Amino acid sequence: MASSTVDNSLSSASIIAPHPNKSHKYRIASIPGDGIGPEVVEAAIEVVNKLAETLKTFTIEWDHIPWGTAFYKKNGKYVDDDVLERLRGYDASLFGAVGAPGMCNLSLVIQHDYLKA
Repeated sequence: MASSTVDNSLSSASIIAPHPNKSHKYRIASIPGDGIGPEVVEAAIEVVNKLAETLKTFTIEWDHIPWGTAFYKKNGKYVDDDVLERLRGYDASLFGAVGAPGMCNLSLVIQHDYLKA
């Protein structure tokens, strides 16, 4: 019974994994943000890079996007005005955390400034 389960898992895995002779390149936007966000994003990037190095079936191009309280204090806004359009050009994004005590509610800022129809 256990052998059958393993066989089924292995056949499913082969469907998900890319062919070993092909290499895929992914563009990922890294948004460390505030608080623990930079540490978490840094650790995640390290893990993904190690996985890419080990499997040799994909590569990652990271692009770090400033977003958060430090950017807000310097520019009067949490992100550049074109950030949503820029993010559409990536395969994925890795978002840490944004917000700091004493700052405005970020979810309201995003809804008001960036999610307008």
